[in-house]
Amino acid sequence: MARFDVDHDGNISAEEWQQVREAARAEILAEHRAQAQQPGFNMLVRPSDHRPFIFGPASVKTLSQRYRRSAALLSSIAFICLVVGTRSL
Repeated sequence: MARFDVDHDGNISAEEWQQVREAARAEILAEHRAQAQQPGFNMLVRPSDHRPFIFGPASVKTLSQRYRRSAALLSSIAFICLVVGTRSL
């Protein structure tokens, strides 16, 4: 803050405070521009807390419901096949 205390009176006046704000804004904009020029980096990692590793075009809730329905359907088909198979013996 000392670099903005132009009159060196130990206090920041309204004009000096405006200079601080403008300098902070310019610094942030410069950082954003620098970050925007960096290439993007995406990483897909298995959750460390052993949650299901699910990703797709829909929400996690929608995908989970879809997988549950598929599991229930396949389990029912397997059970029917088992029943039919044991009757033919």
